[in-house]
Amino acid sequence: MKAKSFISEILLVLVTILWGLGFVFQSIGGGYLDVFSFNFCRNLLATCFIGIVLIFLFIYKKKKVQIFLHLFLNVVYCIDVYMRGFE
Repeated sequence: MKAKSFISEILLVLVTILWGLGFVFQSIGGGYLDVFSFNFCRNLLATCFIGIVLIFLFIYKKKKVQIFLHLFLNVVYCIDVYMRGFE
């Protein structure tokens, strides 16, 4: 039980570090791209990450995950964010 507690604390610290670095990277990225292009890239990166996680769950855990629906909705959202920049 102690090992699970230690792992959960390490993951909590990792998430906190990633959360804090997100603000730094957003301010740096804002200087190079416009708002909609930056949001498109950020959402596309998140879609790729979620896709990898869903594929892992689908293949290795044999869980019935609606993988294609999740990926399709994420890709549609990315395209929507990008296209709003052209309005």
